[in-house]
Amino acid sequence: MICISCSYEHNEKFCPNCGEKRDTKKITFQSLLKTSISGIIDMDRGFLLNVKELFLSPRKMIIEYIKGRRKGIFNPLSYLILTTTFYIIIDSYLKSKGDIKTPSIVHDPKLYDISYRIGGLIRKYLKFFWVLCIFPFAFFNKLFFKKYNFWEHLTIAAFLFGQATLVGLIISLFYKTALIFNPLVYITLLILNYSVFHNKKNKTESIILVLTSMFFYAFSLIMIMVALVYFTKQTTLN
Repeated sequence: MICISCSYEHNEKFCPNCGEKRDTKKITFQSLLKTSISGIIDMDRGFLLNVKELFLSPRKMIIEYIKGRRKGIFNPLSYLILTTTFYIIIDSYLKSKGDIKTPSIVHDPKLYDISYRIGGLIRKYLKFFWVLCIFPFAFFNKLFFKKYNFWEHLTIAAFLFGQATLVGLIISLFYKTALIFNPLVYITLLILNYSVFHNKKNKTESIILVLTSMFFYAFSLIMIMVALVYFTKQTTLN
């Protein structure tokens, strides 16, 4: 038979050339559900493979993906979107249950109102805001680590942010803090970033470059927050 994916002629159960299954059945609700679930819970491929590999050997998996490996690895952008969605669902559930409360450290009524508006805006569009954060992250990584092109850096950022979001999700079960303000999320990003870009021959330089890249990324994020505060304040005054 001719493989439906790569047109390779064979008589095996799976295509020797690309691994596609020989007999593909019609899509039904059951098959669609089974494929979707297996893509998430299978430790040897899909979502959980990403989780496992990004904890155990992030550099290996990411470099292999950059070099062209696709089989078994969950798409990085989908991974980020899915982990962010999980976070939003869990966060919303905990808020509705009232199990975890965040004490306010802002006492000025006007400042509190502005902070509340910004927090609400970020919370409302968290998925989009957090996903878009990979762009400045990739930009500064590209600036200091020139090995890959910008889109490859963006791919790396999606992997790292997806994993950091998962860490933020786990932490949110025990201690309530907004994902974007969670220091452990950024520590995770820092560690993962170093894992991917470290140079065994010059570890000191690698640490400095990773820290510098993270500093500029954090600074750009603060500037975005300041801009949001300013425009929100102007809107309030008008």
